[in-house]
Amino acid sequence: MTSAKQTLEAVSSELDRTDVYLTRLEDVLVALIQTTEFEVTPEQKSTLQEIDLLSQTLQGLSKYLISLASELGDETKVNIGPAIAALSLAAMKKRLDKSADLNEIGEEISGKVDMF
Repeated sequence: MTSAKQTLEAVSSELDRTDVYLTRLEDVLVALIQTTEFEVTPEQKSTLQEIDLLSQTLQGLSKYLISLASELGDETKVNIGPAIAALSLAAMKKRLDKSADLNEIGEEISGKVDMF
């Protein structure tokens, strides 16, 4: 069993990490648009603005979880095993489950980029 407070804090941190990745993606997209002759349509601009909404959503959820965690004591326990097992990213499993076997954890960032 794991502290519910620590679990909520860990998920909040994961949301913060995801927001950092999203911000990097936004920066790359803006740079690509600015350095090419690509004309952005109004519909595409709206879609790009949704990145900011996603970022704000991640930040809001992170703060919400931290607020909930502050209401809990360390005595409240949860079984995170089934939730951890449902995750497919090994590095995220490691970050969310401090008892994970470090020998089974893969690379920090992996994945396939189809456009290259």
